[in-house]
Formats: sequence, structure tokens, C-alpha cells
Amino acid sequence: MERPEVTQRAVKPNFAVIGLSRLGLFTAARLLQAGYAVIGFDQSGFQRARVQQGYALEDDKKTSALLRRLAREGAFILVESIRKALEGTNVAIICERARINDRKILQVRTLHELADSIGKSMQKGVTIVLQTLAPPGTARIFVKRCEEASGLTCGKDFDFVYAPSPLTASEDFDHDLARVVVGSSPKAVSTVSEAFENASLGKCFHASSFEAAEIGVMRLHAEYCLKRALRAELSSLCDEMGASFDEAEAIFMNMRGGGLKTMPALFARNSAAIVTNLLEAGKSKGVSLPLCRLARDVCWSTPQRLSKVLIKWLKSLEPRDRSLTVISIFREFDFVDRSSHPELEVVDALYRAKIKVKLSREGEKEGRRSELGILLQPVEKALKESRNVAVLSPGVGEVRKNDRLDGLRVLDFNDMAGV
Repeated sequence: MERPEVTQRAVKPNFAVIGLSRLGLFTAARLLQAGYAVIGFDQSGFQRARVQQGYALEDDKKTSALLRRLAREGAFILVESIRKALEGTNVAIICERARINDRKILQVRTLHELADSIGKSMQKGVTIVLQTLAPPGTARIFVKRCEEASGLTCGKDFDFVYAPSPLTASEDFDHDLARVVVGSSPKAVSTVSEAFENASLGKCFHASSFEAAEIGVMRLHAEYCLKRALRAELSSLCDEMGASFDEAEAIFMNMRGGGLKTMPALFARNSAAIVTNLLEAGKSKGVSLPLCRLARDVCWSTPQRLSKVLIKWLKSLEPRDRSLTVISIFREFDFVDRSSHPELEVVDALYRAKIKVKLSREGEKEGRRSELGILLQPVEKALKESRNVAVLSPGVGEVRKNDRLDGLRVLDFNDMAGV
């Protein structure tokens, strides 16, 4: 991505970035490019020296050179204490890296100690932004320790905002990547969100509580780490089988571009069978694939979970409102086993629960029974006398926008997938 030229800056620093790890340096660089002046602080004098010498990021020489130049020009001011970093600054962004112990558990003691130090040096009117990924409960503890050390009250004398970093902090950062922001006042949240979006640090949306933001972001990071670990497992399998993982990935990417782009992998057609085949291949080569086994279990359990959600929802309605039409985007139901199509399992469960249900598919022109005995109908016919619609296949926004659904209750895959 091309970096914009540095625009005209404010006379005095607008931001202090505390913690010049990769996240802190990247945040400072983007803020500087957006026209904000920035104070930088790191407890390590060695790290501050590396920034001044242009060696801050070994794998990103362009950003390192930019920070070095702006430090020499005085736009990026490096200081030797937290007190100096907070002097004359409206917003202090915490980018201190939380350590991970030998058991892979995130240690928050560093953040607690930092909160105490900030509280001792904090003046009224400042906004503290915690950008470090934190376990649930950390944000409120951070606020409490700042209050105790400063004698000030959050929301009255100073503001606190939790805006955890998105997954990627690099040259390839996508400014449209969602970033959750929650704070002690609407004004503080608005100020931080505007600055982050101006600096292409993420498209912000607001959470209702610190806990909701913490749990949501931890879940996002966990999913990201699981995907990376699963990719590593498959790469190991390719090595054992003498196959090119890059070629396999290229094939997958080409298939995504061919129409599967919006379909979550664990709910796609034949996903359970594919993962099972991978497990068998790994077993034959003596390669353990625990995450593939987990993915297979998710594939098998998802239809049951969706069925329970739908049945519970429908039974909560009046008897006359319990009719349902299930809409799918999958093109072919014939000659497949039931586990290959989650919709079929869901419809079967609804039948057993004595729910009046119809099944349709975009493009179906006349009623017919598939090889599995499931009656398929055109959308218009299936919607007659139905008061509710379940869109079980992801990526069917066009179906939802259709005028045919006006006046009907629509429950789509995204409503149910996280239940």
C-alpha cells in the first residue's frame, strides 16, 4: 500500500505512544502520516536508540526510515519518562506488549505496573487508550489502578478507552479491518475513533461494555491463531506426501474467486467429508492433525446446533406462525450423502420436531424430490403460506433484499452461527 505524504501537523503533540514495540511503532507511523504530532516512550533506552538510528523494524525498512526522519525533524518526539510523555498530551495510547509465560498464558502484571506509573504522572483532561490485547476484566482493573494512583475519577477527571489492536500491524494493514472501541464517555470514543480512522488504523465500531469488547476480540484472535495452526498442520501433511502446499493454496484461492468467497469453510458443501479425508491421509502418513479433527467435529455438530436454535425459535411463536421456508444457495442436492449438505440435516430435524417446513433454492424452477427424498420448490411457491424464512447458506444477501421477503421474519446463517 502506498503511504501518503506527511501532511501539516499540529503545533504541539496530540498523542503519546507508550511502548515502542511493533504495534506502537506502527501506530505512531500511521498517526504521523495522518498529520498528528506524536510523543514516543519506551522503557528500553536501547529500543528508543534503534528508532533514532532507523533500525526500529528489521522487516520494514520503509517505516523505520520514516520514523527516523520524523524524529530528526521533531514531529516524532522521543522522551525518557512517562511523565514527559504525558505532559501536554491529550491522548496517551498504551501499546506495551503483554508478556506470555512458558505455559502460553498472557501476563497482565506489566500492564498493571504501567497503570500505576501512568496514574502517578497523569493530569486532568487526558484520555488513556489501551490498545494492547487484554484478557477479560483487564480494562476495568487498569482504570481502577489509574484512579487509585492519581486520585482522579475516570469519566470526570480523565477518560479511558479500550481499542484493542486488529490482527495485523504491518505494511499490509487493511484500513477497513474492523476495530472495536469502547470508552468512559461518548466524546472520548468519538475522538479516538476519528483519529484511528483518519490514520487508517481500522474502521471503528462501538461496543456497549469493556467486557463485551475484551471477549469478542479474544475470540477473534483465538480463531485467527487456530486457522494459522491448521494451515501449519496441512503444510506438514503436504511435506509428508511430497505435495506443494503453495500449489494447493493457489488452487483453493482460485476456487474462492469462483463463487465460494462468502461461504465459511466449516459450513461449506462437503466440508465434513473433505476434513475426514485429510485426517485419513494424515493417518496413513503418520501425521497427527488434531485441529483437522476439531474442524471435522465442528462440521458434524453445526447442523444440530442450528436445528436446535430454529426449533426453539419456532416453538416460541404462536402455533399459526410456526410455518417455515428454508432457502439455500447450493446448486445440487442429488447424489450426495446427507452430511454433505447441512440444510438437509436441519430440514430433517425440523420434520421430526413436527414443524411445517418447505425447502427452496435460488434458481429452482419446478417442484421435485431429490435423491434423498427432500422436496425442493421454487422460491415463490415455497414462500406461500410461510410466515418465517431461514437462510441457512452464508452469503445470500441478495436473497434477503428480495421484495418477496417483505413482511416475513427472516433468520439468516449469521444470526444463528454464533449461538
